Amino acid sequence: MKYAELLKELKEKFAVYVYCFFPAVLTMKEHQVDWVPALRMYRGVFLVVLFIFLLGVNTYGWRSSGVNHVLIFELDPRHHLAHQEFMEVSLVLRCVLSSVYFLSILYYYYYYYY
Repeated sequence: MKYAELLKELKEKFAVYVYCFFPAVLTMKEHQVDWVPALRMYRGVFLVVLFIFLLGVNTYGWRSSGVNHVLIFELDPRHHLAHQEFMEVSLVLRCVLSSVYFLSILYYYYYYYY
């Protein structure tokens, strides 16, 4: 895959990531909401997503430096994930997490303000 195509694909995925996160930020600015319980409720899932993303960053660094991480960690050489796939998994999980968070905020507003 050429560098320009890879860069275009990354921009599209980043745009999806931003569009999933942006509505949650907008809804929080309208009312003064105590966001600490929501932070406590979703921080475990966010840490899993962050861990998978950082694992993808590490895999990219190892691969670009020439470290044979497949041999070091004794992974199956035929069936292991590349750094792009780790980042895609974290992106999908982040979109799901953002959607659930956004829906919980909407439910909160509907339940307490109407």
